[in-house]
Amino acid sequence: MPTLPARRRTAARFLAVLLAAALPAAAVPPLALPRAAMAQEAGLDALKAQGLVGERFDGYVGAVKSQTDAATQQVIDRINLQRKDRYRAIAAKRGASLSAVERIAGAQVIERAPSGTWVMPEGSGWVQKP
Repeated sequence: MPTLPARRRTAARFLAVLLAAALPAAAVPPLALPRAAMAQEAGLDALKAQGLVGERFDGYVGAVKSQTDAATQQVIDRINLQRKDRYRAIAAKRGASLSAVERIAGAQVIERAPSGTWVMPEGSGWVQKP
């Protein structure tokens, strides 16, 4: 299985720093989900542990394999809707673009993902984080 090269991790950090510099001060909050959203992501954690779902560079989750069952897709869709709502709120509060918040959140989530998690860095396919 391929691993996430060190230069991609460095590029993700650089992108986060670059975007942070381009946004107003304090516009780069850590991904802080409400308690209810964290509880709903518990189902997501189980899917990640099975290697069915991973974190994408754009701040959303996706199916690691091209074909996924309906229940897994429902979890992905629900989590992504919740995240998009959260990202919109952060963008509105901070006066930042939605895409900037999505990319920063994506970099943060990938950086914080434990070893073995499937991630999709920008410009790459799915890889398992070392």
